[in-house]
Amino acid sequence: MTADAGPSNTFNRRSFALGGVATLAGSLGIAGVGTVAAQQATPAPGLDEDQDKPELKDFSYLWSATSPATHEGDTYTIDIKNTGTTSQKLYVRTVIMDHHTMTNSAVIKEEVTLDAGAEKKLTATNTYGTANHFVTRLLTDVNSGLTVQVTLTDSAGQTTATFNQGAFWVQSRDELRAQIKGNMKQRRKLRRRLRRHGML
Repeated sequence: MTADAGPSNTFNRRSFALGGVATLAGSLGIAGVGTVAAQQATPAPGLDEDQDKPELKDFSYLWSATSPATHEGDTYTIDIKNTGTTSQKLYVRTVIMDHHTMTNSAVIKEEVTLDAGAEKKLTATNTYGTANHFVTRLLTDVNSGLTVQVTLTDSAGQTTATFNQGAFWVQSRDELRAQIKGNMKQRRKLRRRLRRHGML
């Protein structure tokens, strides 16, 4: 499957600082966490408001990894194989992130079911332009039994980056919940700082 970068989503500094907190808290189903952020920030359409995006509370683990810088014409490929003995369901989401303009462009959004021994390859082309990186996120019910290979090639077909499942930061739903709750004090400080500078 090949997907091109769709319309990019640009959001303001307030959304950039607070929107992710509210979104992750909501996805985890943590009542009361991130409520203020949700009221203060408007997540980027297509990034945090996908109607078809499953919630993290429906899965057990979040896998995250980033590539080096990417340029227009680059091809991103992710190859996932179920090395376990039972069927596995996962959700793949890859986004081109440009921190300079605070713009995100989702290029892959797909739910995949892999039977034991099955393999799935997804590709996307960078039609956005130069950006910080491709960000790959997988939602899964397991933290092992999957091999993942991500490859980035330029417009001339030369490989510019490649990494496997060992490069992913795998966090459980409980770990993410604890992280969010543990950062409440820092978020309150951030809101006060933004308010002082007239950004809230």
